Amino acid sequence: MMTDVQARRAVGDRRVRISVLAPVGQWYGVGDLRVLRVRAEGDDALALTLGYASYERGPQA
Repeated sequence: MMTDVQARRAVGDRRVRISVLAPVGQWYGVGDLRVLRVRAEGDDALALTLGYASYERGPQA
């Protein structure tokens, strides 16, 4: 999988919309942000969905 930095370099001057997919609950993202999905949008922009390489559970309340 490509990292977010690599993806943003690859798309050049196109507009990019970024969303980060995260698990429900208290989790910490660990490692690089990775591209999970790329979708072309009608206004010549790309939508990137990102997620971390792994997740660690946070403290329980």
